[in-house]
Amino acid sequence: MSSQPVVPIIEFNPFISQFNSSVHSSSATIINALYHLSNTLEQPLVAPPVKVRVSDVFDGMDLHQLHHFLFQCHLYFCSRPTVVKSDFDKINFTMTYVSRVVQDWLQVALEQEDQGIHHMWLYSWSSFVKEIHTYLSIPVINCIQPYLHQFFNKSHSLKSTQKPLKRPFDLIPVIS
Repeated sequence: MSSQPVVPIIEFNPFISQFNSSVHSSSATIINALYHLSNTLEQPLVAPPVKVRVSDVFDGMDLHQLHHFLFQCHLYFCSRPTVVKSDFDKINFTMTYVSRVVQDWLQVALEQEDQGIHHMWLYSWSSFVKEIHTYLSIPVINCIQPYLHQFFNKSHSLKSTQKPLKRPFDLIPVIS
């Protein structure tokens, strides 16, 4: 007989138990040890995705918040490069986080797109950012934003029997 020490075989796998009956015990011991070792090795560490807070809703009422809003969107885009791949994806994401006057303005632009009036800034992120800055920087827009928002809301909620609002300025109080 051989002078090799007897090593107990730990059978974790049914394949190995079948294998043990037909192969020399030292080979089965090596195979069993390799199987056990492969199951105990640490898996490569994968860093969990960074949790970036989704942007606050931007209503356009405070122009100074626009920079902060766009920065939050940018952080989100950077944290999800496989999800937000194109300028179109960035613009669509951003449009879901606007409300009031900005949403009304974008809604008009999208309705114009459906009518064949195309806005190139809806397809280029840098053009979109420039256009939203331009739109919100118009002094008159800043003064009448609450009234424009009311106009868009009321015009969409009117019943067919009510007299339609023809101009947004119908809601502006007259100063005597």
